[in-house]
Amino acid sequence: MRPMAHLLLVLELSAMSKLLSARSKPHSTPLGSYPNVLKSLSQKNTKKVLEPLRKQLIDYCYPYIACMIAVHKDLGRGMPEYLYQEALKICFDEHGYKSHREYEHHPIFHGRTMSSYLKMDLMVEADKGNIVVECKAIKNITDVEQYQLFGYLRGTGFPIGILVNFGTWPKAQIQRYYYNKDTGEIQPF
Repeated sequence: MRPMAHLLLVLELSAMSKLLSARSKPHSTPLGSYPNVLKSLSQKNTKKVLEPLRKQLIDYCYPYIACMIAVHKDLGRGMPEYLYQEALKICFDEHGYKSHREYEHHPIFHGRTMSSYLKMDLMVEADKGNIVVECKAIKNITDVEQYQLFGYLRGTGFPIGILVNFGTWPKAQIQRYYYNKDTGEIQPF
């Protein structure tokens, strides 16, 4: 992408995020109050509010999701989770995406960096915001796995989280979420 086009896209994403923040009803999601997060996810207007940004978010995540689909196609289901993580890391590396497996992030609380840390399966460094990737190899994704990803998004402040379940067939179960740090809302896209 040319530098000017990249700058315009970054400015457009920033403007869309501000527009989304202005439209959304701000609320705080304190640690442990995940029902509020799920309530905001189940609102009927979620897609309507996120719509201006939705296509850009999908396009932004597409190359990473393509790697997830390729890993699922090559390995199938029935492997342990850590093999899918390693295969996905290899696939990201082969495509030139900078990623970190078993990434540790120390959250900040009241302006101080905590000694405790969040340990995510994968973190992809991307131009417009890092992406948290949580891998699973289970029958179906439940709210427990979603809560885990939501905690990672809130703890890191990263804007995008992808939850991928390699334990399903014939397709991997993939869920994408956008975290708006200004409002504290986490929405699927």
